[in-house]
Amino acid sequence: MFKDFREFNMEKKLFLDRLFSFYGELLSDGQKEACRLYLDEDLSIGEIAAHLSVTRQGVYDTLNRAFSKLDDFEKKLELCSRFDAVQRELVALKEEMRQLVPETGSRDTYEKCLLRLDALTQIEDQE
Repeated sequence: MFKDFREFNMEKKLFLDRLFSFYGELLSDGQKEACRLYLDEDLSIGEIAAHLSVTRQGVYDTLNRAFSKLDDFEKKLELCSRFDAVQRELVALKEEMRQLVPETGSRDTYEKCLLRLDALTQIEDQE
């Protein structure tokens, strides 16, 4: 999937950034730093090479290996895709609850449930 990351469009780069947020700690320190500089700081290969005092080819190889590992982690563990599925279900549940008319006596419980769902659907925004 990640034959040449330099050809990635913005959507693929955002996908890699999500994988990095889930699995970045599983990479080596050098891979983490190269990914951070590429994904978070938006530095070019040349800029990363200068910053890390390595060759451009070294940065290219490091990023390719790191992105391949991130992809492999997701294929095996599916944490990112499962998280997204849970988030979609929570949003759908919240919308369905908003359409319900609570009984007079359960209004407080209803409001608390909505607040809890709101908090759960905001978890991703806080990261």
